[in-house]
Amino acid sequence: MAQQLDLFGWIRIRRLDSEDQRGERGAMNAGVWLVRSARTGEVCVQKVCRAVDFERSQFPVPQEMAVMRYLSDKGGHENVNRLVSLAYDEGRRLGCLVLERCELGTLEGLVLRSREHRITIPEAFLWHIFLSIAEALAFIHYGVADALRNPIPRAIWAAAVHMDIKLSNIFISRKPSSRNPHYPTIVLGDFGCCERLDALNSMPTRVNATDLRWSPPEAPLWWATSDVWQLGNVMRCLASGWREPQDRNRPNSDVLFERRSAYLRNQIGLIKHTEERERITSVELPQQLVQARQAAVAAGMLDIRAAPLPAQLLRD
Repeated sequence: MAQQLDLFGWIRIRRLDSEDQRGERGAMNAGVWLVRSARTGEVCVQKVCRAVDFERSQFPVPQEMAVMRYLSDKGGHENVNRLVSLAYDEGRRLGCLVLERCELGTLEGLVLRSREHRITIPEAFLWHIFLSIAEALAFIHYGVADALRNPIPRAIWAAAVHMDIKLSNIFISRKPSSRNPHYPTIVLGDFGCCERLDALNSMPTRVNATDLRWSPPEAPLWWATSDVWQLGNVMRCLASGWREPQDRNRPNSDVLFERRSAYLRNQIGLIKHTEERERITSVELPQQLVQARQAAVAAGMLDIRAAPLPAQLLRD
């Protein structure tokens, strides 16, 4: 059978459909494909832009493409999905992004596997996820490459808000994390709903399109701290074993959450129950999380000694 070479020079392996529990396809696109470079053999994910994405964007290219290119040009971040290449034809309103593939799927898949095998996601790994995405947000909001060692926002930075942070848009890479090599790297992806912000936390933007199940109480208005609220919502679901916020209506839905350390529950609550203008910023959050995690260890509520995750949770 002849290989299908798309017009942007990548060999298409298969289409990633929306029912795939690996969560590699989003809704804000014209299709997502698993592709292979004809030149290097690297396997990546190709996201095809819609014609309407060109029409709605304030840039000559779709908003997601402009933001991803900007983040890549500024050095990228370990916890933000890496842009491998992009191509577009403005006149024909065609375009695609080629992104690094995260082989171990999404956090949604992680929750589903934990349910299937009746394995509780270790709290130490939850802290790892929490800190990883907090650092990703500090980068896209403030241009901060290392929020623990140098949490100083860049003087010149084109800030963006993600606006669609949920379990299916956070990925797990096989690459060991630089923060903790015993754990895989956690990656924020799918910037299909993202918008640029002129002034962080002063003038909000307005939601264009996002998943209402995961939206903060201030929506449809959106501040950078609205992304932080969504991260808190993600952590509430992970700590509770929920696939989505609506799972809170299931019988005994809070049993697992109550078994988590008071320090983790408190950090989630501080984010979720604070109004947007009083909410902690993404550049402040990583250091606060590290301090809270250290306090949990000192209190004997958390063991962060190196221990591999159960293989059933991270199968590809």
